[in-house]
Amino acid sequence: MQIPPLIESFKSKGYYAIIGNGTKSCRIFIREEGSKDAFPIVLVHGVPSSSFMYRGMLEPLAAAGFRAITFDFPGMGLSEKPSNRDYSWSSQKRSMLELMDVLELDEMHLVIHDIGGPIASMFAAENKERVKSITILNTLLKVNNFQKPFPMWTFTIPYLNNLFIAMATPLTMHLGIKQKGVHDSSVFTYDVATAWHYMLKNNNGQESFLKIMNGFETDEETEELIRGIKGIPCHVVWGKYESSLKAEQLEYVKEEFDPVSVDMVPGAHFIQEDNAEVISSHIITFLERSV
Repeated sequence: MQIPPLIESFKSKGYYAIIGNGTKSCRIFIREEGSKDAFPIVLVHGVPSSSFMYRGMLEPLAAAGFRAITFDFPGMGLSEKPSNRDYSWSSQKRSMLELMDVLELDEMHLVIHDIGGPIASMFAAENKERVKSITILNTLLKVNNFQKPFPMWTFTIPYLNNLFIAMATPLTMHLGIKQKGVHDSSVFTYDVATAWHYMLKNNNGQESFLKIMNGFETDEETEELIRGIKGIPCHVVWGKYESSLKAEQLEYVKEEFDPVSVDMVPGAHFIQEDNAEVISSHIITFLERSV
């Protein structure tokens, strides 16, 4: 696949780190802005997105004096996509731990979104001494018996999954995400859709993506582990035009985790595309006042 100009520019400012050893090693793409000595903010993506989705938040957070870091999970974006790798949430959690160790991040603020929410929360619950606070974007933390919305469930059905991943082209991603993923359709241009498509499918990414979509751990044990983030200061920044996740996800977060604040911003599920600077401003305010 030819690398789109937007990704070429984004990639040129990033770097790679190796996690794991031997046959279990994996090259992870990392993009960051800000001083290495500044307090780190780790921005965690979900599906079918990547670190590229946070491109508009890195500079505002760095300008406020933070070290803004985002990365691609194994099997996604510009990271390596081994065909024989375990892509369950538990495995991605372990990968995140390995990467935080490689980066020597002893403390951090997390920004979580989509399935990056449960994965990063599992990490946080097991490493509470390192996670000082959390920003919860549109995500799913009520995971027990979670029912995937359309088109997510299509990627878990044999034969249908291969059809739908083949249908994921720059054009269909442009039309689909403009319709349901963002509120302001003008922000999701065809060039942006082409970049998203490349991040999804480069390096045989369709294979790892289907494994990721079948790696959800939607059981009570996982939900109980996620509840372990209770006590970590958190706040919510939520796209008020969310249509992919049920309203119960936001209500669960408010009831279960007692956020310091809940900021409803103009945007849909991928609010980082809708309102990167507004989200960044809310994060900065939260960290300055509450942590």
